Amino acid sequence: MHTTSPDNAVRAVQRAGAQRPVAATERGAALIVTLLMTTVLAGLAVASAQRTTYDLHENASQRVARTALRVTEAGLAGSVAVGASLQGAFLDYLKTKNGPIGMADVADKFFDMEAGGSFDRSMDAVGKPTFATQLEDETTTNKVPGYETGIFCFRRFRLRTASTIVPNGATMTAQQVIDNGAVVMRASLQLGPVPCGI
Repeated sequence: MHTTSPDNAVRAVQRAGAQRPVAATERGAALIVTLLMTTVLAGLAVASAQRTTYDLHENASQRVARTALRVTEAGLAGSVAVGASLQGAFLDYLKTKNGPIGMADVADKFFDMEAGGSFDRSMDAVGKPTFATQLEDETTTNKVPGYETGIFCFRRFRLRTASTIVPNGATMTAQQVIDNGAVVMRASLQLGPVPCGI
């Protein structure tokens, strides 16, 4: 049986736990690796924050574009409804009005203008949607499918509706809305039949 002295046992334990001496070239390696990893993680965090900001901005822009499209569609439908309800007096209405059909002319029938109504509360921060419909062309024709030529005539109107979002605190005339329209749509409206020669 082999016995070890207590002094030898203490020395063996000390040698087992002792660290080897660190070379001069290895002293800063751990610090450099840690700094590089920290820099990479910080870069990823910044890129992630920028992407999130971009996504939020893009979603807001898409919401505004969707709203402008829907306002244009409803404005055009409202203008066509005004024309259909007035029939032969539509052209006189446009001349008397001396300008485009606007939001005020059809809003009560197509839009809930109360806060949070047709346009959600987030639009309050962006601006007020509006549109203007103007007459581009007006003709009379006696050639319409399903009607005998020369007996009945129809008045054909070509309408152009432009919508935009007016920034808060700003005002725009109907012509400025048309000039700066974010969304523009056109439609043809045929009113009649009416006897030819009227």
